[in-house]
Amino acid sequence: MATSAKPPLLAILALVALYFPGGLAAQDTHKESKPIPLQEVARHDHRKDCWMVIDAQVYDITDYLPRHPGSMDPVLEWCGREATEAWDTKGDADSPRVHSRGAHYLLQRYHLGPLAPEDASHAPGEAAGGQPPERGKRDEREVAVPAAQGE
Repeated sequence: MATSAKPPLLAILALVALYFPGGLAAQDTHKESKPIPLQEVARHDHRKDCWMVIDAQVYDITDYLPRHPGSMDPVLEWCGREATEAWDTKGDADSPRVHSRGAHYLLQRYHLGPLAPEDASHAPGEAAGGQPPERGKRDEREVAVPAAQGE
């Protein structure tokens, strides 16, 4: 009796969960939502509450931090900030590496909404205080936050 080799159901389900964390249903990952000011993003700048801006979109990656491959330390430097360049280069502009297609898909799971247009017009890194702080200096840095109009 000939049997065809079929992949185990659990293996297939694991792959689906990895590459389609929200399920197989089509998702609109950039739903209409209220723009989020950079000042609000800056309040979420630590391991227990980590938001970041990538390509003018705001993400809350708090729940993902413990699962980041390798270590969460390189990611923590970008909590509360504009992190597009760090995302695009995996934090190394001298030897940039790109995130996988799966990582791009997974990021959408954490999408909160667009960055406020007045903050999105800044150059990457500039609006949120530029370069990340030196290692070990995380709690000593001040986050540059745009002043409210009329002040």
